[in-house]
Amino acid sequence: MVKSKNKSNMNEIISPSFVSGNRKIKGRYRIYDKQRKENDLKNELILQKTYYDKLFNISDEAIVFLTKDDKIVNFNTAFSKLFGFTLEETKGKLINNLIAHGDKLEEANWISEKTLKFKETSIKTIRLHKDGAKIPVKLNIKPITKDNILLGIYAVFKDITEENSIKEELEIQSQSFNKLFKSSLDAMTFLDVNQKILDVNKAFTDLFGYEEEECKGINIDNLIVPDVYRYEAMELLIESLAEKPTNIETKRMKKNGQIINVEASGYSVTIDNKVIGIIINYRDISERIHMIRQLEEQRVYFKQLFDNSPQAIVIIDPHDKVIDVNKGFSKIFGYDKAESVGRYIDTLIVPSNILSEAEGLSAKVIGGGVVKYQTKRISKSKQLIDVDILAYPIKLNEERVGGYAIYSDISEKKRIEREIEFLAYRDNLTGLYNRGVFYDKLREKIKNMGKQEKLAICYIDLNGFKKINDNMGHNIGDELLRYVAKNIEDSLDSDDVVARMGGDEFVIFSEFFTCEKIGLKMKAIIDRLNSGLKILDYSIKISLSIGVAIYPDHGRAVDEIIKKADTAMYKVKRDGLSGYLIYTKEMGKNDNYLYQVENALRLALANNEIQMHYQPILSMDGRVKGCEALMRWENNILGKISPGVFIPLAENNGEIHQLGIFALNQALTVFKKWQKIFGNDFFISINISVKQMEKENIVDIISEILNKQGLSGKSIHLEITESCSSENVPKFKEKLLKLKEMGLAIVIDDFGTGYSSYGQLRDSKIDFIKIDRSFVDAIDKKVDNKSIVEAIIALGRSLGAKIIGEGVETV
Repeated sequence: MVKSKNKSNMNEIISPSFVSGNRKIKGRYRIYDKQRKENDLKNELILQKTYYDKLFNISDEAIVFLTKDDKIVNFNTAFSKLFGFTLEETKGKLINNLIAHGDKLEEANWISEKTLKFKETSIKTIRLHKDGAKIPVKLNIKPITKDNILLGIYAVFKDITEENSIKEELEIQSQSFNKLFKSSLDAMTFLDVNQKILDVNKAFTDLFGYEEEECKGINIDNLIVPDVYRYEAMELLIESLAEKPTNIETKRMKKNGQIINVEASGYSVTIDNKVIGIIINYRDISERIHMIRQLEEQRVYFKQLFDNSPQAIVIIDPHDKVIDVNKGFSKIFGYDKAESVGRYIDTLIVPSNILSEAEGLSAKVIGGGVVKYQTKRISKSKQLIDVDILAYPIKLNEERVGGYAIYSDISEKKRIEREIEFLAYRDNLTGLYNRGVFYDKLREKIKNMGKQEKLAICYIDLNGFKKINDNMGHNIGDELLRYVAKNIEDSLDSDDVVARMGGDEFVIFSEFFTCEKIGLKMKAIIDRLNSGLKILDYSIKISLSIGVAIYPDHGRAVDEIIKKADTAMYKVKRDGLSGYLIYTKEMGKNDNYLYQVENALRLALANNEIQMHYQPILSMDGRVKGCEALMRWENNILGKISPGVFIPLAENNGEIHQLGIFALNQALTVFKKWQKIFGNDFFISINISVKQMEKENIVDIISEILNKQGLSGKSIHLEITESCSSENVPKFKEKLLKLKEMGLAIVIDDFGTGYSSYGQLRDSKIDFIKIDRSFVDAIDKKVDNKSIVEAIIALGRSLGAKIIGEGVETV
């Protein structure tokens, strides 16, 4: 059939030249044939279009037709389903603006540019669903052309989400297998069906000592299987190839020839039901074998330990009946094995009054718990025994089949604990509460007091106890403290609490109603002790100094109120009295003054506040023979402060050592100048504290100062007060003798106020005795003073010591 190109051609077909005779008829048939053919062609085109539309819309691939400038002309159902758009809402719109965003939009525009150049594109990329979800796709784009003219664009999108997922899963599985294989703690090797090694992991090379490259391609039997185990190794491979998972315990050989115990497991590797290789897993069980042997040894050891342990061990069944006991059980509780087996443990050794407690412990063990408990058990002879129980359940295949208990006799330990507990709460000498318990009880009492309630806190000190202790001995002192404690306790009400604070100090708290009532209670204590007592051959007179503070009037904190009572007690002592005083604000002021003095003392030397004064010492004819160096302190705020105040403070806080060195340096500097004026017979006397004498290197310190000043010890006197020397002269004897060897003279100061014995003075080679001024005062008026002075002079002469009288102010 010839296609007509224009209307004139069509006219030629039906031109009149054909309309005559038979030809006319033929022309009609021709017209009919042409129409029929045209109709057939139309029908064919319709059929093709229908077929195309069917194929277009049933295709699994998303297909879209675009104009050459990327506008949507048509797309199929798969495209709509993949991207969520309808044709009505997208037709004529730029496809890239719909399904490509961000960097993918730039990529899409690049693809469009390639298509304009008649280039096909195939790429895996990401496109966006209508709702913004990202879709991995494979994109094929082809230009539609005719006669080298771009008519449009044909694009096919294939959803590769599942494909990516499968690939990712395969990759994960591959990597997981590789990691498991390579990082497994078990030695693993991958063999082909001919037993040649394809791969080994690090655990394999570590276990057998080969490098990875030494293994690959080698028959596994030739590498690690000892000859005697070849047949067994062959069976393992055969079972594995037969796809029967196999596990055996055997031996293998390391590169260095060492034979080791291993557990070997074989698994076949199949693809499409065809075995392509075998994985053999080796686990070193040398340690396990060793542990099994150890376990067997431990069983033997346990049996010996069970039989011979000094602790009582019993094994019971789930019903609490005895299965076995050891020798230790028989020794502690008195029952032998024959008497024990088959009896209920609780009825055998548990006291009846704690039977329910024991049943609870047994139930806990049988229930799977562990018991560690201290209690009492009773022996065959009915003796109660303190025991420490340690009990465990016995399990067999996770089923509790009984239990065992270990009993330790802790009777002695409990006795010691009771003693320790007593010591923790009680003073071991007097049996009274100790300091810590008193503080705790006082805090608890204050916590539970009503708003109107008051407490009296009484601080008690024995007067002169130190002298009694030093001169009569510590055994007498201890007996005296016990006597005082008992009498104080007996003088109190049942609600009162008394404790020994330490040394010869006691403290009480008692409900306070009036000052008169608390005064009567303190007087009762004083009166009970006033009559004195006799210990061994000593008759002892006792007096007390008692300070009382009232809670909450004088303070609310425990430390504060006890301190106030202590302050009142020291007021009694300082005033030379015995008896009791109730705290007043004036006492507190004195405490505050001492606090200020102590703080100022720390800076006194640095501020040049300490000065040395010198008091002349005269002979009987009135000539100056020497002088005594005296330390004086004047503070800008506190004014002049008595040595009687600051020296004791300095001794307590340690400042005395610096003050002592200062006094020695200052006094010797002056003495060196004065000696040139007054001659070599002129001497200087310097006081030294007992705290200074306690320093181990005091002799070296004094020697160093003398050397620094260029002086010998001659004409230098060291004064030590008798109240200190009475207890320390024997202790310091060696130091005193060394000082005397250096030429220094030793002086006992304030003689007559202490308890120096004749033997102590004689042994210490004392050079001078200074009579305390309390005896020199009114020597012409008081007969007693005169007699004492005469006795001291006689004593000094008998010791070969010279005498100095303090405070001589009259002819």
